[in-house]
Amino acid sequence: MVSRGFPFPSNFPSAHVRIEYLEELRTGILILCPSPRPCVTRQVLDGLKLASQWIRDLNRQEPGSVHHMILASDWSGVFSLGGDLDLFVACISSGNRERLQDYALDCVRIGYAFHTGFDGTVSTTSVVSGLALGGGLEGAACCQTIIAERGSTLQLPEIRFGMFPGMGAISYLSRRVPGAPLRRMVDTGDAINLQEAYDIRMIDELTPLGQGMATAHRVNASLSQGFHARMATRYALALAQGPTLAELETIARTWVDVAFKVDLRHTRLMTRLASQQLRLGAEPGKERLRGDVAVPSGVFAFAKAASP
Repeated sequence: MVSRGFPFPSNFPSAHVRIEYLEELRTGILILCPSPRPCVTRQVLDGLKLASQWIRDLNRQEPGSVHHMILASDWSGVFSLGGDLDLFVACISSGNRERLQDYALDCVRIGYAFHTGFDGTVSTTSVVSGLALGGGLEGAACCQTIIAERGSTLQLPEIRFGMFPGMGAISYLSRRVPGAPLRRMVDTGDAINLQEAYDIRMIDELTPLGQGMATAHRVNASLSQGFHARMATRYALALAQGPTLAELETIARTWVDVAFKVDLRHTRLMTRLASQQLRLGAEPGKERLRGDVAVPSGVFAFAKAASP
């Protein structure tokens, strides 16, 4: 199908996002592999921008080469711990509004490309296995299909350090679910029970631990008949129901405004949480993130039970 002259994922120039291309399934898997912390760093964003362009270029050169994109993580027990708190504190402390705004706008622009399926040509799916916190949940929520493995944690804890989820979560999830459950998540910072998330269709599939990728391939296979019409329908719905890119960018700019109004207590807390992200990321092996890991000052438990 694909000309071997095209740059293949083995040459993909990012150490923080890896691409696996399954030619027989017409599927590109974008695997988050940030280091040293499993959060959305500037390097992760740059890798996702490159990966998005890789998909567009491949489909432009060889139309139909990529029908499906799956977003996943190679961290055991973690999808993503969320935004880069180190960057947030550095920008707030130095008054570097432009740098923080560039970060926020890149987040929502990448998310919008996933939400619209690269202009209606690609189905997008997130596979959450483990912790999806704050910006991590926003990254999962921008995809058209959200799959969560049992034992995962879906949480928007930003209110607990003086912020709010401003890079897509409110826009995407409010189109999926009734107002009360989402408002409760945002207002309290608590994780949602996974079974509840599935019952109210916040997530599309709730699957056993270790079965997320297989479930994604099964869901994608069900789209094969009439694929182009299905993608056009998804694209039309995304345009009709929103969010628009303008909405996402406006909320992201509001998020930046709020960031520069947080008090010293909250910036110190973000610093401690950033250190906790680094410590958790340094723990080796499958148990690097355990259910009993505590966050400094007990602000919120990264792995507080949220599933049946």
